[in-house]
Amino acid sequence: MCREHVLQLQPIDWETHRVSIVIVSFEEERYVRRYRDEAGIQWPLISDPSRALYRQFGMEKARLRQIMNWRSLRGYLGLVFGLRRKVKMPTNHDYLQLGGDVLVDPHGVIQLIHRSQSPEDRPKLAEILKLLGTAEKEQT
Repeated sequence: MCREHVLQLQPIDWETHRVSIVIVSFEEERYVRRYRDEAGIQWPLISDPSRALYRQFGMEKARLRQIMNWRSLRGYLGLVFGLRRKVKMPTNHDYLQLGGDVLVDPHGVIQLIHRSQSPEDRPKLAEILKLLGTAEKEQT
């Protein structure tokens, strides 16, 4: 779970797109609950410290060269010094674990798997919304 990415998703009315969001984190449950409460997240949050779901979707740990670049270092410095983080919390964060986004349609068919190639690599919201618009047209 990238906390900043989750906060970016919050302002969108996902119900109009018939989308349910579930957030998976490798953090311990106590950290996940605290984050949910402090950030006001209404979506279900799953604690997966064994990272079974991460592995199932092919989301592995980064190699040093994937995180040792100016963009990633700048992002991490912002997190460390609290410049970007809207909600701070203690964590056992593993800075090498990469995440991603998975969109599964109501029939259980995976429509998108975006496996992050670096910590800041996330799909653009426009890409996700475009995909949802396409999926909605196909179902009607």
